[in-house]
Amino acid sequence: ADAVVMGQVSAVECRWENKTQIVTDITVCLSDRFKGGLNRDAEIHFTQLGGQMGSIVAESSALPKWKAGEEVVLFLKENERFGFSLVAGHYGKCLVTTDAATGVKTVAGSHLLRSGEPKSLNMSDTPRLVAAATESEKSRADSISLDALKQKVQALLQKEHSKAEA
Repeated sequence: ADAVVMGQVSAVECRWENKTQIVTDITVCLSDRFKGGLNRDAEIHFTQLGGQMGSIVAESSALPKWKAGEEVVLFLKENERFGFSLVAGHYGKCLVTTDAATGVKTVAGSHLLRSGEPKSLNMSDTPRLVAAATESEKSRADSISLDALKQKVQALLQKEHSKAEA
């Protein structure tokens, strides 16, 4: 991933592209950055295939669904031509929830961080960083604290930095 960020989905809008396919434009207002050069208070926009226009629905099980108001952690790759997109489809989106009693934030879909540490934050390791969205959204047992996720990402970044210096 080129960037690992946290924020709130502020807009989800479907539209026709080239009168032949439906796409969804997503806007996320960032609140934190774990990796990458994006400003913490930036707003990012990206587009994914699929969505709904009237009674016509086009969706892929490989891509996540979006709702305005969701708090999310995103694993993003950047392309000069197309801007940002999720790494590994639905693996690149993790829902953040806040425990009403304790205020502790947890990240759903990151249980694979606990089993088998990835060696880096490269795209090929992303499936080991986050679990399948369909499974993670069903069970909070697949969640870790936001602080633990931050620590794991920082540890991986330190490993990458040390390796680059060697």
